[in-house]
Amino acid sequence: MGAFLLPRSRRARLAVYLILALVVVGLLAPLFGLLGRTFDVAAWLVGPVLGTPFGRLAVVNLVVLAALLASRTRLHAHFAARRRDELGAAQLELLDRLVDEPSTALAGARRVLRVARLPHGAAPWIRTQAEIALARAHLAHGEAAAAAAVLRTLDLERTPIELQRSAAQLDARLAADDGDTARLAAAIERFPHDAVILREQRRLAHKSGDLLAVCAAQARVVEAAHPAERVTERRQLAADWADAGTRSLASGEAGLVQATACVARARDADPSSPPAAVLAGDLAVRDGRDTLAMQEWSRAGTEDAWRRVIARLDAASSPFTPAELVDAVRRDAVLVLIARDALLRGDPALAERAGRVLLRRSGGSPAANALLECVARAARER
Repeated sequence: MGAFLLPRSRRARLAVYLILALVVVGLLAPLFGLLGRTFDVAAWLVGPVLGTPFGRLAVVNLVVLAALLASRTRLHAHFAARRRDELGAAQLELLDRLVDEPSTALAGARRVLRVARLPHGAAPWIRTQAEIALARAHLAHGEAAAAAAVLRTLDLERTPIELQRSAAQLDARLAADDGDTARLAAAIERFPHDAVILREQRRLAHKSGDLLAVCAAQARVVEAAHPAERVTERRQLAADWADAGTRSLASGEAGLVQATACVARARDADPSSPPAAVLAGDLAVRDGRDTLAMQEWSRAGTEDAWRRVIARLDAASSPFTPAELVDAVRRDAVLVLIARDALLRGDPALAERAGRVLLRRSGGSPAANALLECVARAARER
């Protein structure tokens, strides 16, 4: 407490020490004046002052005033440093929001860092966070070398773990850009359950073209992701397995087993994955099961799936009739295609059946009503 009350200036401290010494000597001089001439000078200096009640009161007031001044100086410095820390934290939070504006974020990071590097300008963690924000701004501005230079100057030994994590995430991103697997592995070893760093590992594997490594990295991302993001990451994992299976299927007969395994893994990650359904339909076509292929493609409902459906309907070697397809595939776009094909073939009964199924599925949509009107008009014209 006494160190807190003392002023920071060296001269002010010496003055306080001198006043306290004079007071102590003056108080002890009347008691120990017989010990010799050692206290004669001190007694001569402060004796007249302490010999009267007003003198003693004046000395006490002087001591109290000195203590108050010292306390005020210390409190002012303490709250000033606290305000600087709060201002620096607010500016850093603003920098995180300006990450989409690289030039603004870069200028703001430099401004905060200038303030943070001043003597007593900010707490050490504020300076470290400002340097990390500067590196992030450099990276967003396309200056990877400058960002790496800033990261190399960081002293992270006594910084909070979250700042160490942020620095490791930036370093992992730079390592993935440079293709430095050793540096990326070091970051993963330091933070093995960080989803951001694991995504960089997936990105590096994707750049190398190893789709199985991409799937393995994405599986680790799913485990490390926040529960709110886990559904999205599972969909991405299913899409990665579907991509790996598509490449295996394109390699010929040797890749059929691996493609089938990829479909199973994709559906383990996300049972309703559209890419997995498209790949399952392609495998069904290779096995000669066109009806199952139509079901899988209609379940996917993507543009690639509809293109496959149209191509299969227009194929002359289609082994099934449109009437069988109405019962097998219950998707709006497929029903429209079936109705169109039935009208072209001169079968309005089948077209009306497809239209009624579409009307029942869509809950009376205008498109379904228009299709029924078209079917009725075609029937009257016949």
